[in-house]
Amino acid sequence: MMSEMLATRDGIHEALDRAETIGEVKTLGDKLAALEIYARRQGATQIQINQLAEGKLMAERRAGELLGQMEKAPAGRPPENRFHDETDSLPTLAELGIGKTQSHRWQTEAALPEDRFADFVAEIVNKNAELTSHALYEEARKFLGKVHVSQNSGQNEWYTPPQYIEAARAVLGTINLDPASSDIANKIVQAERYYTAEDDGLSAPWDGRVWMNPPYSSDLIGKFSDKLAQHFVEGNITEAIVLVNNATETAWFQGMLIHAAAVCFISRRVRFIDMNGEPSGAPLQGQAVLYLGHNEALFAEIFSQFGKVLYG
Repeated sequence: MMSEMLATRDGIHEALDRAETIGEVKTLGDKLAALEIYARRQGATQIQINQLAEGKLMAERRAGELLGQMEKAPAGRPPENRFHDETDSLPTLAELGIGKTQSHRWQTEAALPEDRFADFVAEIVNKNAELTSHALYEEARKFLGKVHVSQNSGQNEWYTPPQYIEAARAVLGTINLDPASSDIANKIVQAERYYTAEDDGLSAPWDGRVWMNPPYSSDLIGKFSDKLAQHFVEGNITEAIVLVNNATETAWFQGMLIHAAAVCFISRRVRFIDMNGEPSGAPLQGQAVLYLGHNEALFAEIFSQFGKVLYG
């Protein structure tokens, strides 16, 4: 019986491994939640209850991971938008039976790395305390707060995964300049010239074919984005590929978008890597890659592997 299989940790893992869709994972989580309630009413020990609760949290994390990877359903762009798209409509959260708050909580829980999750569970179990979704959500929020402070500090502590750099190089040929880099980052980027925080790239000349993943601190990302757009308009920059959060409502994003020939909305959230190549926790916001130049067809061909490319 399903209830007997879910009574063991191995059984929970096996059931989760077999679940391929968000709906299947959600159904599994609901069954585990029901079993947890039943176990309480039957006077089960806290250890037994926590084992079912751990399975439920694993299901929530898996659902959050799948939600983060799922391409969002298009919200209907105004007809004057110059980008075109032939994407068929995708299921909404409501159609999946998931509320927005629930989706946010699950994706936050999923952002906690596996080793941190294991430590969290072990600490609760060792205290013989209650393992709850709320406690996991708060633990994940604390972790993300630390990660976001690091990533938004303007320092190059997190780096772009190699596959995006390789794709950019396939489009640009040679990367002449990375204006927001470091010695470690350029081992992957391989730009002919690069500026570190100590070089103050905002005061240096920009030209040629540019790759940029700017610092995400609010006081710097606008300055880097504005400088790139300005030098592109002036003709100093001939081509540019920019990886940023898909903050489409911001002035800095719109300032680059108005000059972009194409944009790729990455279908899953980018896990930036540390100096040892280890991925960060999944960020709460998705990313986009903007292309400024005259070779948008090649950009679309190369970057479509990461998500929907819009151009026209």
